[in-house]
Order: sequence, then C-alpha cells, then structure tokens
Amino acid sequence: MSELSPLAQRTKAFIEREQLFAPGDGLYLAISGGVDSTVLLYLLLELGYQPQLLHFNYQLRAEASEKDADFVQNLAKKNNLNFFLKKVDTGAELNRLKKENTKGDKPSLQSLARNLRYQWFTDLQQENPNSYFLTAHHLDDALETFLINFLRGTGLAGLGGIAPKRDFYRRPLLEISRQDILEYAQEHGISWREDASNQSNDYLRNQLRHQVMGELRALQSGLNKRAVENFRQLRSSYQIYHEAVQEKWQQITQTDERGWLLVDRQKLSVWPADTQTTLLHEGLSEMGFTPEQKRQLISAKKSSLIKADQYWALITEKQLIISPAVVENEIIISLKEGNYAIDKYWTLSLQKIKRPQSLKCTANVAYFSPDLADLQLRVRHWQEGDKFRPFGLAGKRQKLQDFFVNGGVNRLERAHAWLLIDQEDQILWVMGYRTAEDYAVRPNEQEVWRAILTFNRQAK
Repeated sequence: MSELSPLAQRTKAFIEREQLFAPGDGLYLAISGGVDSTVLLYLLLELGYQPQLLHFNYQLRAEASEKDADFVQNLAKKNNLNFFLKKVDTGAELNRLKKENTKGDKPSLQSLARNLRYQWFTDLQQENPNSYFLTAHHLDDALETFLINFLRGTGLAGLGGIAPKRDFYRRPLLEISRQDILEYAQEHGISWREDASNQSNDYLRNQLRHQVMGELRALQSGLNKRAVENFRQLRSSYQIYHEAVQEKWQQITQTDERGWLLVDRQKLSVWPADTQTTLLHEGLSEMGFTPEQKRQLISAKKSSLIKADQYWALITEKQLIISPAVVENEIIISLKEGNYAIDKYWTLSLQKIKRPQSLKCTANVAYFSPDLADLQLRVRHWQEGDKFRPFGLAGKRQKLQDFFVNGGVNRLERAHAWLLIDQEDQILWVMGYRTAEDYAVRPNEQEVWRAILTFNRQAK
C-alpha cells in the first residue's frame, strides 16, 4: 500500500479523533462537483473508503447545472461508485411557495435550496439508517460561520463554528483550510467544476470570504492553527455548558400527552433576565424562533401567539405552550369504512355499526345518522367566521370563536382544532370537542356511523 499524502494523513487523524465513521460504515458523499467536495472524494478513496455519491441539481444555472451533474456522474463511473441524482426546478418551487404563502415570510432561494437538499438526505437516511452523510465543509467555512453567527447574534454553540458531526452528518475536512484543498487538487491533477455564483458578493458569506478573510490572515499569522485550537476549545466548553443548561431546562419544562412543550413561566422568572434568555435560546434552539421572538416569549405581558416556521408558541400567564406549527390542509372523506390520516398526528376512523345502547359522544368519539353516507365530507382547520349548531344548545347557532372562548380553549388549541364539514361547509363535528345537531342520530335509526379520532403518539 502506497504512503498516504500529508493531507490524507491529517484527514484520517481527524476522522479517528472525532470518531466520525469507521471502515465498513455506509457512506454517502454530498458532491457538487466543486473543488471542496471533489477533493474530499479523492481523499476518501485514498483512505480506502468507497462512498456513494449524491448530487442535487437545482436547475438554476441552465446548461452549467447539467454539466455539473454529468461531471459528478463521470466521477462515479470512473471510480466504480454508486451515483444518485435529484433534480428539482428550484426557481419554480420558490415561485409556487410565494404564491401559496401570501401573508407569511417568503423563503429565500438559498434557504429553499438548502431545505430541499437536506430533506432529500433525510429521506435517504431513513431508507438507510446505518449510513452517514458526508459534506465537504472545511476550516474556512467554519470561520465564516463563526463570523456570520457573531454578527447576527448567537449563543455559545454558534461560536463553535460548524460541528464535526451532528445527527447522521459527518464533516471530515473541518480542520483543513481551503488553501490546503486547492494545493491538494493541483498536486494530484484533480479537475473540478466552478460555480460562477461563488464569485458574487450578493451574500454575506461571500462578502466575508472575498473581503474579510484575506485581511484577517494578513493581520494574524497562523490564523488557521489558532482557529483549529479555538474551535476545539469552544466545542469542549459548550458540552459542559450544555449539560448545565439542560439540567435547569428540565426543571422548568414538561411535555404533555400530545408532545407539546410546556414551560413554567413562574419558575423561569426566578432567574435574571439574561439567564432566562440563555435558557430559552438553548432550549428552543431547534425550533426556529428568532432572537426577537425569544425576547417576546420572556417579556410579553399579555397572551400572544408567536409563530416560527416549524413551531408556534402561546404565551399565557403561567406557561409558554409550544406545539408544531399548524399546517393548512384539507382532507376529502369518501365515506367508506376505514382510516383516514388527517396529518401525521391524527387519524379519523369511520365505521358503520348497529346502533349501540349508548350514543353518548366523547371528545374523540362521535355518532352520526346513516344519512351521512349521502354527503361529501371534508376535514379542515377552523376559520374566522365559522358557525355551527352545538349539540345540546336546542338548535341555536353559535360562532365557533364564542364556543371556544366559553369552553376555555386557548388560541393555540383553537388553531389546531379539526372540523368535519359537509359540501356546504356546514360543521358536523368540532373534532375533540363537540358534535353538531346536524346529522345527529334519530330515534328510529338502527344503524349509525361511528367516528373515532386517534392521536399518533409515535409522531411526536
């Protein structure tokens, strides 16, 4: 076996020290065709690994995007590696999302591309749970990320740059500079694809890369060595800090039967304001709330509903109640016996049965007249202006808003409430709360429809 190159030796030492992966592990390499990911491929091959190659074609650069995909596919053929290609018209997808989301925040092209790419990786990993996914983030990326986080506001975790491993992602080049990568490519005659957008200064990362990083290296000789040492120390410090924060976080939080997070505001208020901010910053770090939203969660004096992309938070006098974001959805019910998945949390089961002795409805079980079979039913969330005739109110119509307020149903629970409605938008059942007078079982009916609403606890 030939002697490893110096860069391969450094990469091997980093993989082993950080315990990123081992020979025999299934590896997928996210490869754009650029110099960073292409060099990582050759380093892995030099170390005896045979990664499967993943290339995402965003279809944003016309012919250049196709040439990138062809380049990576040829690399796979040349080295007898499996190749997987994902193509998405990202521009068209962005326009579609903007049209659908007329009121909320519009996604940026960069964030959408990133989300699409990582969703693909997540889907593949679920099919191959014992595999690791490698990205070519390097030391310069970590320094740029440190500066971006510092400028935008961050906690201790953000100052650690980029983690060598997180979930099923692994980053073997994190202590290798971009200059080292370029020199390796030149020494070994490696070709790669250039993305013209990398030369633009339209984005903060590119501005830092082109205008700041060179100046920093001119001001501080040995910057790379110092950065490696500092990032190691920051990550180590963060582990100790994180354990202490988690201990306090567990003292002030609990999870209810739906998987919603409940934060005790009284217990939180015992600590100084800065400590409260730190606890929320760390405890909610994976939920997408902005720094300003987190400040609102601490300082709000009245009930408020704070919405991030993936999670919503309700501020009450005693608690912060945090749930997954409400996703607008509408389900068509065919009125055949069976189970209907409303979303990943709730399932509606319908069955036609002989009339039971008791027709008492509970929060999650309802009975309806056999006339239900003549309807085209739908399931949707409640909307402003909805009205219905609650069972037991002598046929009187009531605004759903008033029904919720009178029943003490908070704003977050209202937003999550599902309605069973007919083709005329008439409400038959406020699922989990009350049926309507409409299509109630009549005394002479011997068969009834039974509807059961079930919560999927595994989806939390």
